[in-house]
Amino acid sequence: GFKNFIDLFQDRSFVAALKATFFFTFFGMLILNPCALLLALALNTSIKGRNALRAMFYLPMTISSVVVANIWGIILSYDGYINAILAALGQEGAARDWLSDYGATLWVVLGILVWQSLGRDMIFYLAGLQAIPQDLYESATIDGAGSFKQFIYITFPLLRGTHITLIILDILGALKFFDLSYVLTDGGPAHATETFSTYIYTKSFSTF
Repeated sequence: GFKNFIDLFQDRSFVAALKATFFFTFFGMLILNPCALLLALALNTSIKGRNALRAMFYLPMTISSVVVANIWGIILSYDGYINAILAALGQEGAARDWLSDYGATLWVVLGILVWQSLGRDMIFYLAGLQAIPQDLYESATIDGAGSFKQFIYITFPLLRGTHITLIILDILGALKFFDLSYVLTDGGPAHATETFSTYIYTKSFSTF
């Protein structure tokens, strides 16, 4: 009965999973959505090579998360490329094993999650931007509204449906977040990157 729930919240690894899942959900949305919107606005202009740039930013979404995790694991290891770059810049003291450092690992995994998901959110925002009638901007320009006011009073409100869709998708993605965390850190160090999904997997298939 209720003793199961009492035992659950007395389990330190579950509490850690609760914190990490909230961290990925809250900061993921806080960083991902504004960055995706800004990127979509930049790539919705007539800049040279915009189609190639769109494809480049979307490319990480087409790669398996397990492959992404293994690639970033090599880059972020103690003898990986990040520390090699720091050494080349004379910052050997800043070198560390980025996936074993308790203070840095959460942010590192979050950064990889944002990097991989950015292209998907950008595509949604691009579709939303291209659905806004251009005559609204033309009328606003005639009335003397600058780019900032057009964004505040036209673009942002008319993307309301896209905002809601992406918030829901990002929350669901964070709640079932498993592969990157499991392959990169196995929920460590000290359960710092343990999520609901890795917690359930560990309890089911490791400790039975």
